[in-house]
Amino acid sequence: MTQNRTLPRITVCGLGYVGLSVAVAAHDAGYAVTAYDVDEGVLARLKRGNPGISNVTAEEVTSLAEDPTTVMTHDLDQSPVGDVAIVCVPTPLTPGGAPDTSAIIDAARALAGRIQPGTLVILESTTWPGTTEDLFAPILAEGSGMDPGTEFNVAFSPERIDPGNRTHTFTTTPKVVGGLTAGCTTRAAEFYRSLGVPVVVAAGTREAEMSKLLENTYRFVNISFVNEFAAVCDAMDIDAMDAIRCASSKPFGFTAFTPGAGIGGHCIPVDPFYLTYKADEVGAATPMISAADLVNRSVPETVAERVLTYLRSEGALPGAKVLLCGVSYKPDVADLRMTPAIGVVRALRARGIEPSFIDPFVPELLVDDRPVAPWPGGLADVAIVLQQHKAAPRPADLAHAVYDPAGARRPIRTPELRRVP
Repeated sequence: MTQNRTLPRITVCGLGYVGLSVAVAAHDAGYAVTAYDVDEGVLARLKRGNPGISNVTAEEVTSLAEDPTTVMTHDLDQSPVGDVAIVCVPTPLTPGGAPDTSAIIDAARALAGRIQPGTLVILESTTWPGTTEDLFAPILAEGSGMDPGTEFNVAFSPERIDPGNRTHTFTTTPKVVGGLTAGCTTRAAEFYRSLGVPVVVAAGTREAEMSKLLENTYRFVNISFVNEFAAVCDAMDIDAMDAIRCASSKPFGFTAFTPGAGIGGHCIPVDPFYLTYKADEVGAATPMISAADLVNRSVPETVAERVLTYLRSEGALPGAKVLLCGVSYKPDVADLRMTPAIGVVRALRARGIEPSFIDPFVPELLVDDRPVAPWPGGLADVAIVLQQHKAAPRPADLAHAVYDPAGARRPIRTPELRRVP
C-alpha cells in the first residue's frame, strides 16, 4: 500500500542485499526513495517485484517499486539525490587478493556533482580503515566543490545484514555510526534512528570501519581454529562435536564454532584481507590471519581426501557416485558467492571424481566454467553434506553413506548413522 511520503528523499546507491534492505526500511519509514544501480537487469527484476534475496519480501519490493514517489534508475540525472545518499556497493578482492574499492570510487564520482549543501552521504560498504576519510570524502569534495564535514556531511556505517535471517534484520540490528566530524556523526545517527534502528556511536569513521573488520576477522580466525581442532581430534580418534558440545555448557568465556567444509560468502573470506592490506601499509604484522587463511584453504582438500579414502576402502573406484548436498554458502539461501562447494568440487575433480549436486535453491552450478551435473536420482556412493537446507531431502535417503564435515570425521554408512542429517 502506498503511504504519504512525509520525510525527505534519500538515494540508495547499489541494490544488492544491503542496499535493497536500506531502501525498503527507508520507504517503510516514510522517505521518498531513489533506488540507483548500474545494473539495469537488477532494476528490471525489482520492478517485477522479485527481490532476489531472502531478507526482503516480494510484497515489500512491490510496495517500494509501485510507489509513485520511488525512482528506480541507472542514471542519477533522472532524480535529485535528496537529503541523504547511502552507498552500499560491493567491495570484493582483486584476482591478486587486494581490496577492490572501484565500486566505491564509481559511486562517489556519480554522487559528487549532484549533492547539495547539507546533504548527508553515508558509506556502508565494508572497506579498509581510512577509506571514508582518505578516499571517499575527497572524491565527493572534488566533484562537488564543497568541504566535507562543513558544507555537507559524510559518515561511515558498516552494513550488518545477514542474508536469510528474518530475526536479526536491518531495523533490529544496531548500526555503528562514525562521522568525519561530531556533527556528521550526529546527523547520521539521527537518520538511522528515523528508520527505527538502534545506533551505536563510534569515535570516528576509522573506528567504525575497523569494527566491521573485527567482527568478521574474529569469525574467520575462530572458524579456522575449530577446523584445525577437528583435524587434531580426528588424528586422536576423539569426537570433536561432542567436545564442542561439552565446552558449550560453560556459561561464560566460550563461544562455540562448528567445523565444516570451508568458509564462504560475501564477507568472511574477504574482509580479513582488507585488514591485512592496511596493516601491511603501516608495517603491522598479521600472522594469525595468514595462518588462519592456510587452514581454511586446506579444508576442501581434507573433505575430498576423506571421501576418496572411504571410496577406496569400499572398492567403489573408479566410477564412484558422489553427491553434494547443498551448495550455497549458507543454509536456506541461493547465494553462491565464494561457497566452499567450489573448493570441494575442484578437490574432487583433481582426484578423478566428478560429483553431482542437489540444492532446492540452486538450479545450476558452474565451477571453472564447467557445469556440475544435477543429481540424476538413485543412490550415490557418498553424499557430502555441505549445507543443510530445511527444504532439502535427507542425505541419508540419497546415498549408501553420508559424510557431514560439521558432524563426523569420515563417511558413515547409512544404516550405521546414529543421527540422520
